[in-house]
Amino acid sequence: MRTKILLGGLFLLAVGCASNKEMLNTSIAEAEGMQNAAAVEKIKSPATVQGEKSLLQAKQFAEEGKIDVAMDAAEKSRLQYCVAFAEKEAKDAALADETAARELLGDEEQQKLYQSILENETKGKESAAKLSETAESANAENQTEEAK
Repeated sequence: MRTKILLGGLFLLAVGCASNKEMLNTSIAEAEGMQNAAAVEKIKSPATVQGEKSLLQAKQFAEEGKIDVAMDAAEKSRLQYCVAFAEKEAKDAALADETAARELLGDEEQQKLYQSILENETKGKESAAKLSETAESANAENQTEEAK
């Protein structure tokens, strides 16, 4: 069974060699597309610099006919651009998180202020109610004394 799988894999490898040039062109085109997207997004990082170098190497190896090495370089370039996009996304997420945390802190402080105002209002109403009750009971006592 293993022999059949191995022979099948070798056959596919032999058939695949004919299309390696097309795969290389596709890999280089993908890396170039990612390079253009990084330029549009204005991403400049060590990962994009490495991606550019790997892409240039891939093109050079392709011209020399070193298809496998060129494919490796093109794939490395593509992966470096993926890293650059992931780093940018992580920075953007961290910035959004920081902004949300500051807004939340401001909201918590505002809530404390409103809570304090509410407590003061509640205490004021309770005091007024007690004063009103005291005044009413004093009036009631005065009226009962006057009625006597």
